[in-house]
Amino acid sequence: MAKEEKNIENSNFFKKVWICITDFEKYPELAAQKGTKTLIYIAILMAIFSLVVTVMNTVQFSNQMEEAVTYFQEEIPNLTLESGTLTVEQENPIIIENEESVIPLIIIDTNAEITEEQIEEYRSKMQNVENALLFLRENVSIKTAATNGVMEYSYQILMEQYGIEKLDKQSMIRYVSGNNRNMILVSMGMMTFIYSFMVYMVSVLMDAFLLGIVAYITALLLRLRLKFSAMCNMAAYSLTLPILLNLGYIILNMLTGFEMKYFEIMYIGIAYIYIVAAILMIKSDVMKKRQELAQIIEEQARVKQEMDRQKEEEERQKEEQRREEEKRKKKEEEKKKEQEKKEKPVGEEPQGENG
Repeated sequence: MAKEEKNIENSNFFKKVWICITDFEKYPELAAQKGTKTLIYIAILMAIFSLVVTVMNTVQFSNQMEEAVTYFQEEIPNLTLESGTLTVEQENPIIIENEESVIPLIIIDTNAEITEEQIEEYRSKMQNVENALLFLRENVSIKTAATNGVMEYSYQILMEQYGIEKLDKQSMIRYVSGNNRNMILVSMGMMTFIYSFMVYMVSVLMDAFLLGIVAYITALLLRLRLKFSAMCNMAAYSLTLPILLNLGYIILNMLTGFEMKYFEIMYIGIAYIYIVAAILMIKSDVMKKRQELAQIIEEQARVKQEMDRQKEEEERQKEEQRREEEKRKKKEEEKKKEQEKKEKPVGEEPQGENG
């Protein structure tokens, strides 16, 4: 048993992933792992998860950027970005909606007198689609499926960051091509990775904590008193397969648009099945150990009885030997006395004058 625990303790990350997915019997040992090791395991798993999601999103964003540049060149009127301010050769707001496009919603409103209510209305409209762009006079808001939220960037900060003094429509198109395009993709990828890692890490830790509570209650119902920290450890490791399935689902959704209802229920359900199986295995081990202990106690009692019986038998034999010895000694004494009587003369022979 100690050897197996050592193997798990020293297992590399991918071997531990395989154990978490395929070997229920090791879950009691995984539950006994230190919390720091469990946290490191989850962090590595979520880093890999976030990296794959980031690569997929970056590739998708690259394709969207290429299509957006073509669309921008053909459909968007002339515009100028100078001194952190965007101006368009059209007074009325431009709202481009195309459900079949990679960016279904593009809004351009550079009106200096735009109200906060109008901006909130635009942002609310962006929430209804996965990808959207909102160009205002002093900033741009971007929503993508990766961030699942609207991110706002100031033109002034972007221009200072990238050393841009002035942009028009043609220079914008040139700017998002070539090396600049690669820099944009790298920056986008880094932001997506950091954001994804933080969001998914917090989400998984919350799931592990809630599953730990459910596991602790389940153990109590099964009349097992286990440490809550051990239940949280087990819950974290039980999320391995659901996390990998979630990654596969995200990739499939990005490539084909496939959606599965109630995936979150299945996600938690699989983890709970792992936990219940592990708890039942622990209960089985406990019952087995109790039976073995009862057998040991019974065997010890039987051995004690046998030893007591043997001791009594030895004492009885010693007592019999003592009695036999006493009888033998008594007979020898009696025999000796009889012998002495036979050897003793009847009377003494007269001596002196009488003799």
